[in-house]
Amino acid sequence: MDRESPAVFRDAIKGSELNWQRGAAWAFRQATGLVWYYRQSNPTMSALGRSTISRLVEYLAP
Repeated sequence: MDRESPAVFRDAIKGSELNWQRGAAWAFRQATGLVWYYRQSNPTMSALGRSTISRLVEYLAP
């Protein structure tokens, strides 16, 4: 997603702040698994995990 898409998506689903944070935590957990599990066998998947983590950190940073 680009920078504006998360806000548009969040507005559309009308989710609570808690649910949004829970979803971000789940995405972070999944992404960390991609980074280490696929590091050797599938570098593209590992890179996807790293980019997801970067986007989450950027989006959630104050």
